Formats: sequence, structure tokens, C-alpha cells
Amino acid sequence: MAVTIGVVSRGTVCLFAMGLIWAGGTYAQTEGGEAAAPAQDASPAQSPSEGSTSETAESPKAKPVKIPEVVVKDVHERNEPDQELVKDIAGTVNVVTREEIQRARPKNADEMLRRIPGVNVLDEYGQGLRPNIGIRGMDPRRSKNILLMLDDIPLQPALFGDASTYYMVPIERIDHIEVIKGGASVLYSPNTQGGLINFIQKRIPTTPTFSTTNTFGSFNLFQSDTQYGGYFGNFGAQLGYVRRQSDGFRDRSKSQLDDFTMRFEANPDDRTRITTNISWYDETTQTPGSITPTQYRNDRTLAGKPNDEFKGQRGAIDVTASREIDAHNTAKVIVYGNVFERNWYIQDQAANGTLLSTSTNFLRKFNVFGVMPQHQFKFSLFGLDQQITSGVRYHAERLTDVTGIGTAGSKISRTTNNADLESVAYAAYTETAIRLTEALTISPGIRWEQVNQSRETMNAIPPAAQPNFKSYKTTQGLIYGTGVKYQLTPDSMLFGHVHTTFRPPTFANAVDPTSGTTQDLSAERALSSDIGFRSILVPGVSAEVALFRTEFSNQIVQQGSQFVNAGKTLMEGIESTVSLDWGEIVRPLQGFVTRGSITLLRPKSLFGTTDGKDLPYAPRMTFYGLVGYYHPTGASIEADAMYVAQQFTDGANTQTENALGTNGAIPSYTIWNLRLNYAPPKAKWAIFAGVRNLTDESFIAQRTTGSFIGIQPGEIRNFYGGVSWRF
Repeated sequence: MAVTIGVVSRGTVCLFAMGLIWAGGTYAQTEGGEAAAPAQDASPAQSPSEGSTSETAESPKAKPVKIPEVVVKDVHERNEPDQELVKDIAGTVNVVTREEIQRARPKNADEMLRRIPGVNVLDEYGQGLRPNIGIRGMDPRRSKNILLMLDDIPLQPALFGDASTYYMVPIERIDHIEVIKGGASVLYSPNTQGGLINFIQKRIPTTPTFSTTNTFGSFNLFQSDTQYGGYFGNFGAQLGYVRRQSDGFRDRSKSQLDDFTMRFEANPDDRTRITTNISWYDETTQTPGSITPTQYRNDRTLAGKPNDEFKGQRGAIDVTASREIDAHNTAKVIVYGNVFERNWYIQDQAANGTLLSTSTNFLRKFNVFGVMPQHQFKFSLFGLDQQITSGVRYHAERLTDVTGIGTAGSKISRTTNNADLESVAYAAYTETAIRLTEALTISPGIRWEQVNQSRETMNAIPPAAQPNFKSYKTTQGLIYGTGVKYQLTPDSMLFGHVHTTFRPPTFANAVDPTSGTTQDLSAERALSSDIGFRSILVPGVSAEVALFRTEFSNQIVQQGSQFVNAGKTLMEGIESTVSLDWGEIVRPLQGFVTRGSITLLRPKSLFGTTDGKDLPYAPRMTFYGLVGYYHPTGASIEADAMYVAQQFTDGANTQTENALGTNGAIPSYTIWNLRLNYAPPKAKWAIFAGVRNLTDESFIAQRTTGSFIGIQPGEIRNFYGGVSWRF
């Protein structure tokens, strides 16, 4: 991860950005893969203890009690990102490892994120194309209350103006996933009040390699991931193509996406590394909408909206350059830009759910550009290594928002609203890792954010009733906090943090979209904290437990016709994960692994008529459990289960379902999955098969209003199988 610093072996690069030399974290990489790799770095044929909490939490000079097994990897698999660097952060951090992703053969990232304690994922048509992710009680709808990143680069198309997410990076491109809870570092902002998710992309193999994985499944699922690339001297290049298509489990839910990628890595010298990513994403999806309770009980595969369609296209390019200046200074700069266009053609519905002959077409185009220089300085004080990380960020985004009215099923419409919305954000931060003793490290940090927003309407007059306008809003604030790590033993660590978080008003809140009046609103601020313990208790048994608390005192809520900073909410609870490698405990059980994680949450409103009520879409309990067996021949079997407790869909905690299905509690549910893999250790091929929702559990994914009135059912049982090979 870009913000955590490890040993430099390939080097880093110094770039001039914005007229200054900025420095950043070293780029951790091992020449021949990670020797003495922990359990997660075992091949799928071995019996690893999975999950982020099974790692030994060590101080920089601590020595493990047990020397891990050295795993000699195939040369094709060696140039791999470090999955452990992120755990230098003093807070609750979870990692979905590359081995977990390889064995799961997931259809989308949602499947993997459900394994993480504290993460709540709402299904949407079973495709995972528009993520709905919440962390620690934050509302998961459209993932607007978390920060999503790809290699430290923001994924949300309007991060500061409207963080709603309509694009998700294909899971086929991902090496591993890092989840940092509760704003545990000032290196990241905004929207980290629940946490952030950082998707780390696969690197180029050291030897030129062709690989392809093809999956076939229920509802005419076809999923193909094809890559070719390698290193040629000091230069690496890779081309990739992902194709995913399916008829979907519901009527009128067909989808197809194509994702083209190019990646280049250059190492001009031992101190320099430059990485460039270029991608183009194209998606067309039929969105079947919601159905009534009666339809849900009789046939949950029906479509409520037969004419709706979503079309999304995204082009992106980013360059990351890093350099080791000397033994004490390292530098990094990231330059990124992307264009995302999404058009959603939605048939109108009356308040009673009746389909109308008209449609509302939402045509939006996002343009994003950003620069993030970073500097890191290492020094010694009282004989102990210290570290200061500082940086700045410039981020600009523009949204062209066009709304039109047309005939249902047609993409031709008459424009009724046309607006340009812009955000320009500046940030500067510094965070220091101060080692007071060999065992104790504190990490104070401070960050300044300023966001300049504008809204300009460009409607034809007539038919527009209001004159056009251009209005501005500026929001700024300080983010600060500190983290603490204490190494009890080489295998056990105490950690904790207290931080503030920052979320500016959205475009809709900052400037009244009708009158152009600038709203007197400040950024939403939360005080987030946690304290936890991570340990390998005995060989084969690892555990982590954390208590957490996030409190808002000024959330933006609507009172009458005005938005005000009056919302008060509290999310507190406990998370725990336990991993057991039975072969290290009882030798005859070699190859058996179990893992479980649980979150107990108390999500409360503290204001108005909802005072004391649970927050919407914040289940009080979630559980994930896995049992697996991994044979030395490469055969493995895994069964896992996910339990989600009852959720409310409104602030009043309405229990009884209404006639349309838009309101009422969502009952608890449990989803079982089964996976089989066979990957012989020396073979260049693998086969796999599995069943999702093994027991065909009928569950409600969401209750929706507005453009989609009714119930969105969760995905039904489906089968898949496939083959992969490389040479």
C-alpha cells in the first residue's frame, strides 16, 4: 500500500510535481517473491490460516518465535505486492488475501468483502456492478459513506460532490483488498468515518506469461480473464481483457461488461520505479427494478421494470513514480485522471407502483484529475528508528448532470435539467510514527482539507421556470488524531486510535439546485476510535478483537425545506476474528482450517423523533464462518456461511411490511456457499466448481423507493465451474 513503508529493494523515483520535489513511501517489492512467507502466502494446495488476523503483528526489530516455512513459488507468480505493509497502521486493519481470492473464484468484489467483520454489503440484482457497502453501521446504499480506492487512487466518480458509486473495479484485476476501519490514519480522506477499502491491483509477472481463466455458470454466466505480460530487462508490460456476461437470475437482468487494461512498469535504476495503468471499461445492464411483496412470495425472479437499462463507460490513466533519494528520504507522486459516463434510462412509476408510459433518463458524465505528491523521512532518535510522512493532494472533479423525459423504453428524451457541478479540493497532511521504546509506537497526525464547490444551471428558458445561476460553496476543516501500537510479544500486539473525520456537503446540499442559494452548512465531523488486540495465541491459533465507537454530532439532515447540521448518531460495537489451522494443533488434522468472524453493533440515532432507534441498514449482528480442507495434491474444498441479522429500512424502525414492500424490517438470513478446487502443485492448469446460496435461501436484499418501488430480492442458488491455465 502506498502509505506504508517497507524495505526498499527495487528502488523508488523522485519526480518534480507542481514545481517542488515531493517525497513519498518506498515501493516495497522482493526480487524473487516473499521468502519466509506467512501462512497466507502458501499456495492453494497448502493449508493456510486465512484472513487478516492470522498474521504475526511484529515491531520492526522483533523476531518471531517460530520461523515460518519458506515457500518457493513458481517464477510466474513472483512479482507480488506485499499484503502485510498496511498492518503498520495503528488501528483495525483487515486484508482479503490473494490466496482467498484465488480459491473463491468470485464473480465480484462483494463476495470477498462480506468476509470482513464490520462490513455490510447489500446485493443489487446479483451482479455486484454497483456496490452498496457500509462499514460499522454506516448506511451502505451506493457506498457513499466510505472511501473506495484502487492503488490509493479514489474510485468514486465525484468523491467530494456526491460519493455515490456506480462503478466497481472488476475483481479479476485485484491481487488483494485492504480494509482500514474508522478513519485510523490522516493519510486518507474524505468519507473515512466508517472506513476505507483499497483494492490493490496485480503486478506484472517477472517472466512473460500468458494466462486465462474461464468460468461458466447458471443463467448463462460467462466470465473470462485473459492476460499476457512480463518483464523484458528493466521494463515490464502487460495487456489484460476481462469479459463478463450473464442473463441474470431475474427476468430482464441481462448484463455484459468488457474491461481492457494495459500496465507498464519501468525500473530505470535500482532506486527508481515508474508504473502506468491505462484502462477502458464498457458495461450495459438491464436493471429489473423492484417487485411487490406478492410477487416476491410467488416468484422472486420477476422483473418490476422491463424497460430499464444502465450504460456505463469509464476510461482511466494513472502514473505512479517513486524514488529512494537516500537512506533517509524517499519520494512518490501519483498523477491520475479518469472519465466516467453513465446513462440510466428508468421507466417512471406512480406513487402506488403503477408503471407509466414515460421514462426519466439520467445522463451524467464525470471528469476527474488529481495529483498526490508524498515525502517520507526516516531518522534515528535515542537509538530508535522514527518516520515522518507528509504530502499534499490536488483533486478536481466535474459532473455534467442532464435529466430528460422520454417514452418508456426509448433513449430519446427532452432535457428538463442541465447543470455543471464542480469540486476542487486541496489537502495537506503529516503523520509521524514515533517509537518511544522498542515496543511502543505512537502515530499522531494532522490533515487540512478545503473543498470549493460550484453549481451552474444551463436550462433553456422556456421551458425552465427559474432563471439560470452559478453559485459557490467553500468548506474546510482540520482532521487530526493519533494511533498507538504496543508489541506485547513478537506474536501479540495492542493497538488503538482516536481520530476525527471529514465529509463535506454534497452537491445537492451545498447549493440549492432550484434557487442557487448557498447553504450555510459545515462538513460532517465524526469522532472515531477503537482499541484492539491481535495475536497468535498458540501455533495454529490466531485471533483479533476490537472495540470501536464512531459518533456524529453535526450530520446534515433536512428540517422542513432547509438542510442543517443537526443530526446526531452513534455507532459502537465489537468485532472479532479467530483462525484455526488444525494441522498445527493436532497433526492428524493436517490440511483442515476454520475461520470465523463476528460483529456485534449498536447503531443509534440520538436526535429528533428517531432518538434511540436503530439506524437504517445497520444489522446488530453479522457473522462469517469458513471450513476448508486443503490436500497436498492440490485438491481443496471450502464451505462458508454468512449470517446477517434483521435490518430496518427507515429511521422509525417500522417492523410491519407495507403493501408496496418499500417499508418494513428486512428479516435475518443465512447464505451458504460451497467451492471445490484442484490445482496440482507443478501444473500450469487448475479446475474449479462451486455453488452460491447452496440452500437457495430466499432473502430481501433491499427495500427501495423513488425510481424503484418495492423489494429487491437477493440472488437465488446458482452453480459455476471453470478452468484456468498459463504458460
